[in-house]
Amino acid sequence: MEANPGEFPDAGPMPHPCVYREGAVTDLGNGEFTAKMFKPPTGWTAFFIDVQFDGYGSFNRVPLPGCHFTSEVAIVPDTMPFGACAPFGSAHCTRRLV
Repeated sequence: MEANPGEFPDAGPMPHPCVYREGAVTDLGNGEFTAKMFKPPTGWTAFFIDVQFDGYGSFNRVPLPGCHFTSEVAIVPDTMPFGACAPFGSAHCTRRLV
């Protein structure tokens, strides 16, 4: 991931750190899990749940592979860093971030 924080506009893209940390996940049973992330003092944080299950048994003496699942990404807080661009389609508002 690259970004230019705006402090050095002539520097071009700069590496943007993406730090992965393990956190607490609660097993609700029946294959359901939940995690909570609190609003940081400034900026945003994003998280997702990544679960891996071992394979079960074998077929013709070949071990069956496990399963690997991830949730969708959640971003906290659920706000945009800027106001709405309006009217959409005008000379100063030609793109939309979804």
